[in-house]
Amino acid sequence: MLLCVLAVMIAYRIRNECIANSNISLRTLFQKSMVMPLFLLSGSWASLILSFSRSLWLGTMVIGLFIFLITTWSWRVNKRHLTAWIVGNGVAITVSFFLLFSISLIPIPSSEGAFTIDSLTDRVKDIQDEAAAASRWNLLPVLATVIAHQPLLGYGFGKTVTYVSHDPRVLLAHTSGEYVTYAFEWGYLDMMVKLGLLGLLVYLCMIRELFFQGLSALKRNTHERGTDTYALISGLIFGIGALLVIHMFTPYLNHPLGIGLIIFCGLLFERLSIMKDTRE
Repeated sequence: MLLCVLAVMIAYRIRNECIANSNISLRTLFQKSMVMPLFLLSGSWASLILSFSRSLWLGTMVIGLFIFLITTWSWRVNKRHLTAWIVGNGVAITVSFFLLFSISLIPIPSSEGAFTIDSLTDRVKDIQDEAAAASRWNLLPVLATVIAHQPLLGYGFGKTVTYVSHDPRVLLAHTSGEYVTYAFEWGYLDMMVKLGLLGLLVYLCMIRELFFQGLSALKRNTHERGTDTYALISGLIFGIGALLVIHMFTPYLNHPLGIGLIIFCGLLFERLSIMKDTRE
């Protein structure tokens, strides 16, 4: 979510600075109003990379591609703006890797947990056989069977299923690997098991209304286009889109973290709309 907000904020700041001074150099540009956002963006990238979460990586990649395509289309005649934005994001990613490599070399408490590129590539290799991924694939047909028996209304909260897990912790307790759980990694299937198809559709309709509320807040604050407030609204809309992608493989929309972000976005969008109405 923060990545989306900062990426959009940097785009608007670059646009504003380039419009104010058409001859400004890249070095001067990044020395003016870009230092703190780029520093925060680097920290956000470092946190995302260090999470080793393939779901978060996928969500960021998909929404990042949307942001890139929209920005490229909007600035198709302003190559200088686009180049500066791409360079800024590239610098932030490079700095994030530098931070991770540097911190991993500090021997506190030990240097055994060194950060390496291999540790990242291992997370995207052998998706079929890696323990966590293999467990997800084993759970998939079990959830499909359960949903098929009661697709519309679901079973309610607390419904359990049994499947074969490859989690080393489960294997220590049960050599057969059979595991009984009421929490499922497939987010949308988890909601269908507990709420049914109707419940899932109601939830998605609520998310749809949240998107429209965000777009309405953008429309009502058109006079602030290019400001950090406008960038915040735009970034949060993209962030909600990222949550929708992430929820496919890791439950976030029905998790306190995701629900909290949805409530925050709804309140913020409503507040900005009310402030606009008050000014008018």
